[in-house]
Amino acid sequence: MWERIFCLAGPWLKNLSATPPPQAGEKEDLVLRCSLHVRSEGLDVGDGRNPFDLKPAELRKAVAQRGLNPMGEKDELLQLLIDHIEKESGGGGAASGGGGGGGGKSSGDSEGVSIAKQVLELDDDACGILSILGEEITAKSSVGAMKKQYLLISRLIHPDKIPGFGQATKAFQLLVSAYEGLSQPDATNFDTSKPKSKTINRSNEGCHNTKVCCPRCMAPWGEAVDGLEPAAYMHMMTGIKTYHCSTCLLEFGCMTAEHRY
Repeated sequence: MWERIFCLAGPWLKNLSATPPPQAGEKEDLVLRCSLHVRSEGLDVGDGRNPFDLKPAELRKAVAQRGLNPMGEKDELLQLLIDHIEKESGGGGAASGGGGGGGGKSSGDSEGVSIAKQVLELDDDACGILSILGEEITAKSSVGAMKKQYLLISRLIHPDKIPGFGQATKAFQLLVSAYEGLSQPDATNFDTSKPKSKTINRSNEGCHNTKVCCPRCMAPWGEAVDGLEPAAYMHMMTGIKTYHCSTCLLEFGCMTAEHRY
C-alpha cells in the first residue's frame, strides 16, 4: 500500500525544493506553510536562494531591505516577502487579509493614502484604527487578532509605501500607538485618578546637638581618640549604626546612650 502511495506521489515530490515544509503545528498553520512552500517555488530573494529556505533572521533582513515591516512571525514574514517578490515580478500574487491590496503599484499607493487619511481622522481611536480594514477589533480582542490587523494596515500606510503623502509618518505613528495601547494596556495606561502620596518633610527646628556618653562608664563618646568618621554622630542618631565605648567597650546606640545637653 505505502509503496503504491510513494509511487503515485513521486512526480509531485520531485518538483519540491530540497527543504520540505514543516510538519508541526495546528492544521491551519500547516495549510498556510504548505501553500507558501508551493508559492515559493522558482522565486529568488536576490542571492539565488528560495524565500522558504531563509532562517528567521535572514527573513527579517530580506523583508526590511524591501521597505516592509519586519515585525511578525516567520509565516507572516514569509507570506509578506513572497507577495512582494511576486508583485515585483508581475506574478500577481494575492495578498492575504481583509484589506486586499490592489494589483498594481498605483492602485496600492492610492489605497494606502486613503487608509492613511482614515487613520488621521480617527486620531486616538485605537479600536477604530485597527478596524479600518473591516475586521472589528475591540479591547477584548486577542493580541493575535490585533497584531494581524496591525501588520496588514502597516503594509499599506508605511511611509515607504506612500512616499508622496506628506502625513504618512504621522499616520503610521498613530497606527503603532493604537496597536501598542491595545495589546499592552498595562505598559501604556497610567491611573492618574489616585492622588500622589505626600512626602513628610522634617526640619531641624527645636533639635539639639547632645553630648553622647557611654551609659555604663559615662565616658564621652565621639572624641578624637575614637577615630570615628565625620558622619558617625548622624549615623548613631538616625539609628543606622551602633558603636563601642573606647573605654569599657560597651556597644550602645542612640536609645541606650547617655545624652547630655
